[in-house]
Amino acid sequence: MKWRVDRRRMMAGGAATLLASCDERGPRVEGTVLAPGDGRYEDWRQAMVWQARKPDRRPAIIVRPRQNADIAAALQLARRQRLKVAVKSGGHHIWGAQLRDGAMLIDLWDRRGLEIDAATGTAWVEPSLWSRDFQERLLEQGFAFPVGHCATLGMGGFLIGGGLGINWTNWGGMSCYSVLAAEVITADGRTHIIDSEDEPELFWALRGAGNGFPAIVTRFKVKLYPAPTDLRWSMYVFPLTQTDAAVSLLEALTALNLGNCELLSLLAHAPTAPPEARGLGAKVCAVRANIFGRDAADAQRSVRRVAEAARPGGAVFKLEDQRSTFEQSFVESMDFRRGFGLGRFGVDSAWTDDPRAALASLAAPFAEAPSWKSHAVISMRPADLITPDAACRMHGSTYLGLYASWDETERDVENIAWLRRCAAAIGPAATGHYINEIDAERDASLVERSFDAESWRRLSSVRERYDPDSRFVGFFGL
Repeated sequence: MKWRVDRRRMMAGGAATLLASCDERGPRVEGTVLAPGDGRYEDWRQAMVWQARKPDRRPAIIVRPRQNADIAAALQLARRQRLKVAVKSGGHHIWGAQLRDGAMLIDLWDRRGLEIDAATGTAWVEPSLWSRDFQERLLEQGFAFPVGHCATLGMGGFLIGGGLGINWTNWGGMSCYSVLAAEVITADGRTHIIDSEDEPELFWALRGAGNGFPAIVTRFKVKLYPAPTDLRWSMYVFPLTQTDAAVSLLEALTALNLGNCELLSLLAHAPTAPPEARGLGAKVCAVRANIFGRDAADAQRSVRRVAEAARPGGAVFKLEDQRSTFEQSFVESMDFRRGFGLGRFGVDSAWTDDPRAALASLAAPFAEAPSWKSHAVISMRPADLITPDAACRMHGSTYLGLYASWDETERDVENIAWLRRCAAAIGPAATGHYINEIDAERDASLVERSFDAESWRRLSSVRERYDPDSRFVGFFGL
């Protein structure tokens, strides 16, 4: 279906059937286009954010294009109407960075394609394909990729912002490091294929600039990894008062450098505590080893080595050598009982070189979480895992993510305030931040602190070169 734009009707909240193209002198946009005067606008606006807590920010127009030509036409419309442009590239940003007041929102929901080249071990993936769907189709051909842990996370924003995916320390580091090339549309409406040789500065920014990337990515070429055939896990649980022992175990397991093991620590509500319970006794610190074995023998060897390292660790509870599958892990990521469902969320994060100090400072505020679903995730990288030439950096030995999760609308203020107390507690130990998961509403300086000084200067230069008129909205919070 094709539409025409009438500026006066748009400003007056006229029918959305007039909002999908430039005027008679410009190209037409095919797809869905909505403005505030359309009866469907509010439902669509809220659907632009995956979680239940919806920001009260209102785009001037929402465009869901069908193909690259429609994106180029939408950019021309934005230029003629002097509108800033925001992009929903998967839409999983917890703070809803894609919703900007008065801007054009280009929603890439229909870009969900995947082309796998088994001969080269690569794939072209479009930005709105979910983690679960991407991994499932890769497994059919014997491949895997460090997709996001959440089943419904789209690949676009995840990769542009870095990506701390499944088994990331063994599959190339941060997920964006496995991006080999990309198809992008720049602010002037032109389509480019970029890589380390063609438009290398823009490609550098693609790998980690987050919502400050000055172009629209329509597909990514990524490196694939051999799929594991035997997945298992072991978990060791400590009281929250013994975070030091948990960190010691995490360090010991990291030092094993198993090559097929994803190590995570989780601060969470104790399974035996009532949901309303608070205090140190209501929380635990768990260390989990997820094994991605080439075969059963490979998995069993790692399970045994993990068990040997954990034997003197003092855990009060353990589960070892548990069978798993990718599908099971994705189902669990949407299980409301585990705090990863589609409720209300807030997030913040930090890198640190002193996880003991960070967790010791975090324990007391974490114990007073208003919601039993709220949790924190700690991931430690091996010492030899380095950063390639990419905007995204690993700013410390350990990543710490804070996740507030709750259901009741009337408790928004209480839970966000708790999240910010926790972030303040770990602040002194922070060596940097992760652009995909920062509370820029709390502190806009976290944006710049997600990059090192040289990368920040370089990124500013790339943005000026490829978006000289600042057509794209840029970083959320700035």
